[in-house]
Amino acid sequence: MPRSILNLIPLCLLGACASNALDRSGDVTLAPSASLNESSAEPLMADASSPVSAADMGLARAMASNPSIAEGLVTQDQEQDYSPSSLFSQHHGEFYEDFEPFRENIRLTFRGQTATQVDGESGHFDLWGVGIEGNYDMVIDPDIVLTMGARHETRRYNYNSNFAGPDQDEYMRELSLHAGVGVFVNDDLYVSGSVVPGIFSDMQSSLNSRDWQLFGRSLATFRYADELYLKGGVYIDQTFRDLPVYPVLGMAWLFHPDWRLDVLLPRDIMVTWNYTPEFSLNGGADLRGNQYNFRSDLSTGKTEYKLTTQEFNLFVGANYRFDENLSIFGRVGGVLFGDSRFPGPTGNSKGQLEPSLFFEAGVGWTF
Repeated sequence: MPRSILNLIPLCLLGACASNALDRSGDVTLAPSASLNESSAEPLMADASSPVSAADMGLARAMASNPSIAEGLVTQDQEQDYSPSSLFSQHHGEFYEDFEPFRENIRLTFRGQTATQVDGESGHFDLWGVGIEGNYDMVIDPDIVLTMGARHETRRYNYNSNFAGPDQDEYMRELSLHAGVGVFVNDDLYVSGSVVPGIFSDMQSSLNSRDWQLFGRSLATFRYADELYLKGGVYIDQTFRDLPVYPVLGMAWLFHPDWRLDVLLPRDIMVTWNYTPEFSLNGGADLRGNQYNFRSDLSTGKTEYKLTTQEFNLFVGANYRFDENLSIFGRVGGVLFGDSRFPGPTGNSKGQLEPSLFFEAGVGWTF
């Protein structure tokens, strides 16, 4: 307990006694032995040599008249939250909330893409997909956060009879994990890195090394101004078939209380308008790609092939939050192009995708 509060305890007792006496009689009469005069005792007052200051005297009177003040002072240090998550929120909460667009902790998405053709090839395919992903951030230090998550996606390719390549409709599946760490070097610089091991396969027989892939990313974010965050880093994945490692550069610009622009070239660009706290609209473009290992059917010897996808999506979308936990979202747009390859026993359809329509819809949960 601080020394100043210890010094005040006798004064509190004296003040409380005086207050009780006034409540009983309305005035106070001091006994001769207790009277204060020049010959008996010096008045109680603050001076340079006294351990009790004038401020302490005032505080003592307040404490005597309102005991809850004393209780609050004694327990103030006990009530202060010094947990890592609380300190992280105090020091970096605004930064961490603003440098990326809103994302749910759990997200279930359904996608449809119809009548997609490969330039110069016959036939077409329809794509139907469903995916679920989850992520969780755990603060372990006032400046350090661990990020973890998982993702599962199934993509069904329905080929028409004229499509050269795979000998049957295929299910391509992704099952991946995400583990990373983010560190605030200072209040304006955040550096993060993560690894993403996973299975990318049709999962039709025993898995081998061709079904496994290891991706990763590293990104630094610098707060240039209160509303502007600059980003740069390196990604490792299969967005580009012949370039598994590539640089990224971008920004997050909160140029209006209800508007923001997020850019991470060459992967994403999106503008978001928060029409109300619950409802937002967005629009932009993104580039996604992957590579899956699959087998032909038994009649052709279960031969293994690599299916390569790439999709440049142009979209508009919306998000509605029912409460702080539950939300729904959707977007519609077009796949403008993408370098894709569909090998198989009946040929090899490869080249740029021709424009086609797509839609997505889903539900999210935030905790």
